[in-house]
Amino acid sequence: WHKTRKLEYLGADALAQGADTLITAGALQSNHVRQTAALAARLGLGCVALLENPLGTDDSNYIGNGNRLLLDLFDTRVELVENLDNADEQLQALAARLRSTGKKPYLVPIGGSNALGALGYVRAGLELAEQIKDTGLAFAAVVLASGSAGTHSGLALALSEALPDLPVIGVTVSRSDEDQRPKVQGLAERTAALLEVNLPSAFKVELWDEYFAPRYGEPNAGTLAAVKLLASQEGLLLDPVYTGK
Repeated sequence: WHKTRKLEYLGADALAQGADTLITAGALQSNHVRQTAALAARLGLGCVALLENPLGTDDSNYIGNGNRLLLDLFDTRVELVENLDNADEQLQALAARLRSTGKKPYLVPIGGSNALGALGYVRAGLELAEQIKDTGLAFAAVVLASGSAGTHSGLALALSEALPDLPVIGVTVSRSDEDQRPKVQGLAERTAALLEVNLPSAFKVELWDEYFAPRYGEPNAGTLAAVKLLASQEGLLLDPVYTGK
C-alpha cells in the first residue's frame, strides 16, 4: 500500500484543481494503477488507465485476475496499449482526448512519481528517522526497490537530512544503474525545489542493479530463491516484482 503516501498528495491536488477524472498508466497487474483507481472511487472521480502487458503473456490469471479484476470493480475504464515506452506523451494524449469530450482529467504519473507525489516519502523518511532514533540501534542501511523513483527519491532526500550517515540503497527493478541514476537524482532535485530547499550535502544516489534481470515484472531464479528463503525461514512474504529482487 505504499503508493498511497504519494496519492495522498496527488489526490488532494486533483480535487483542488477541480478534476473529475484521474488518469494513469502501468502494467496489467500494477499496484499503483489499482490504488489510483481505488482513490478515484473513494473521491467520487472517474478513472481511466492505460495498461500494457510487459511480459507478453496470455496467462488468464495475469490478464484478468488480481489487480486487473479489481479495476473492473472500481469501475475503471481500461485502455490496452502495446507498450508504455512513451508514457508521459501517451498520458498527455489521453488527457487531451478527455478534455475534448468535456472532462477535466488529472494526470497521475506512473508510480505517482513526480515531485508532489515524492513529498509523501519525504514525510515517510522523516517519520522513519524518528523511529530509527527511538530504537537506539545502529542501522547499516535502508534498502528498497527503485523503479519509478518516487519512493527512493523522497526517502533519500529526507534521510540524508535527518540521518546523514545512513545509506539509502535502491535495488533497481527494471533498469541498469546508468539508466536509473538520473531518474532518482532528477526527481530528488525537483522535489527539493518544490520544498524550496537545497539537496542536503549528504544526499547520494546509491543503486544495486545486479538483480532486475531479465526485465520488469519477471523474476529470475535468484529472486524466486530469495522469496522462498525468507518465507520458509521467517514467515515473511516478498513479491517477485519488487521486494523479491
